[in-house]
Amino acid sequence: MAGTIQASPGVSITPSSVKAALPTNYITNFDFLNQYLPDTYEREFERYGDRSINSFLRGVSAEIPTDSDLIKWTEEGRLHTKYTGVNADSVVTTDTALFSIAGAGVCVFRKNQTVFLSAESGALSAKAIISGVGTADGLADDQQFEVKFYEAAGSPFAQNDKVTAYVYGSEFKKGTNGMEGSLEAETEV
Repeated sequence: MAGTIQASPGVSITPSSVKAALPTNYITNFDFLNQYLPDTYEREFERYGDRSINSFLRGVSAEIPTDSDLIKWTEEGRLHTKYTGVNADSVVTTDTALFSIAGAGVCVFRKNQTVFLSAESGALSAKAIISGVGTADGLADDQQFEVKFYEAAGSPFAQNDKVTAYVYGSEFKKGTNGMEGSLEAETEV
């Protein structure tokens, strides 16, 4: 019947003439597991989800693929290209230098990429910007690239020194279109 007090959890409130918190003024046998408040439950569901592990992971953006998914990381080889055993074709102290990549196929460096060059002996290094790559930029073959050094001293490498070349960024003048063409990632089958 409407308006009646249920026997469980029970109520035992004793009136008092003073405003005081007494143990007899509170419900003592209150069990949250037996209590169902639809209005509170709906608000909690909207805020916290269905209280499952999946809902928690979705809420903290920590969902990961399962074993049935195939994950391939293909950006590393495309963004940070590195060649070892590169031959320095120019002489020391020139502002620009030509390098040849032997046996690596077509050079995938692109114009205006910044490159770090270090001698394989470990003694010398330099930073430069790529000014030309392959026959499209007027070089002898597609395994060559030309750089302009940032240092005033120019190239620290002697002719035929073996160096390692690593692309670490790019640089463009203000108002230019930026990188031309694209470099597609190689995927494994």
